[in-house]
Amino acid sequence: MPFADATQPLRLHLLLAVALVCAAGCSQKAEAPREIDLVIANAKVIDPGSRSVLEGAVIAIDDGRIVEVAPSLSPTLKAMQTIDAAGRSVVPAFADLHVHWGNGTFAESGNIVEQTLARNLYYGITRILNMGSNGASPAEIDSYRGKLADGTWQGPKLYAVGSLLTVPGSHPTTTIFPPDLRKKIAETVAAAPEQGPIDLMPLRAITLVRTADEVRTEVKRLASWGADAIKLTIESGPGPFGDDHPQMSEEIVRAAVEEAHAAKIPVIAHVSSRDELDVCLRTGVDAAAHSIITGPFDAELHQRMGAAGFFYVVTLDLYDGFLNWSADPDRMNDAFLRETLTDAEAASMQNAPKIFAREQEFFGKSGLRPILDHVRDAQRAGALLVTGTDTGNAFAFPGYGTHQELRLMVEAGVAPMDALAAATVNAAKFLKEENEWGSIQPGQAADLLILDGDPLADIMNTRRIAHVIQRGTPIDRSALRIR
Repeated sequence: MPFADATQPLRLHLLLAVALVCAAGCSQKAEAPREIDLVIANAKVIDPGSRSVLEGAVIAIDDGRIVEVAPSLSPTLKAMQTIDAAGRSVVPAFADLHVHWGNGTFAESGNIVEQTLARNLYYGITRILNMGSNGASPAEIDSYRGKLADGTWQGPKLYAVGSLLTVPGSHPTTTIFPPDLRKKIAETVAAAPEQGPIDLMPLRAITLVRTADEVRTEVKRLASWGADAIKLTIESGPGPFGDDHPQMSEEIVRAAVEEAHAAKIPVIAHVSSRDELDVCLRTGVDAAAHSIITGPFDAELHQRMGAAGFFYVVTLDLYDGFLNWSADPDRMNDAFLRETLTDAEAASMQNAPKIFAREQEFFGKSGLRPILDHVRDAQRAGALLVTGTDTGNAFAFPGYGTHQELRLMVEAGVAPMDALAAATVNAAKFLKEENEWGSIQPGQAADLLILDGDPLADIMNTRRIAHVIQRGTPIDRSALRIR
């Protein structure tokens, strides 16, 4: 009887294995690459979040998010649209975390809220934080968000505080408002109950608090609405307006911080002097809404700011406007600014040298250099700079002002990469959204700027905008120029 072929089962197993491998390979070859919305090719990718630069890279985008950043596009992906960014740089789109409604001039017409939003987006700002006051109550903010969501308006993602919290008789209710508004506010305060927060709506989205219990009540109200931050006015009055107004007590500040942090909401405080900044650092306030303008600016202060991981929204553009632009209205002939500024708006500022004589005198005593040096030293000690323009004030032009902030930071001595971080990842960190936006990494929101130049070589190259990408879609900037 012949012996059975002992190799037959082995051959069968090998044939079966080969068949399975072929089937798998054929299946992979047959599977078409996944179509994605957009690819940006051949780009110099500058990512402040990781402090990295990648030359000649590809950014793959789908459904509003970055899916890949690599030297070349994965063979499993296929672009429905490609932008060739050869010779160009890509950075995350910018944020402005100190915004009110206004165009920076005395000639406001049409819907100023829509204009502020549109002009910010035109200049590559895709996220803004409204800081209260005019037209910024929770109900109004909800209305604006609805218009942005349904496409009626175009603009950045809108974050908001819902109401500015201050004490009676202090900034801004008795400092910068015109006499008729101050009178109405005084009448509202006089008619208010002796206890409980005083809501100044419909005059302004401002709430007056007199005790720790009142501020806790108001913070809870804003938290239940969904405030993105709580804004306190700690100061007794900005330098040019004197220092003789009531200052928010440390007890009230501490109560606001405790209540906000319990709700996981950051707190930002309006300050202008060293002692007010000291209050922030003692009570756990997360950020200042302005760089202080009166010192002393010493190493001990900067070290404390760094140790606290303090966010510093410095508004250098505002101070530059008060000192330099108000003295020389011809600066408004800047071509980049005039892409959105009308002739009538520019003409309305010709009397600025007289109108802002008080501010020029105050800032002119020592110029901006001490403030710039302070900002530089605070950043080097570990404070996190954040861009904020205080748009709504004269010469604080929506969108344009953020590019001015970056220029002034670099002029102060801040490295360009750190200045870019101020407009991107640092802003995201303050709002506790650094996992969502602010960097160029897979999973992040695809809000990007494509620039005709390298901002690390010259920060003024942020003004050379080739494309603004919002939620993965290139926007038509021409439709946003002037509204």
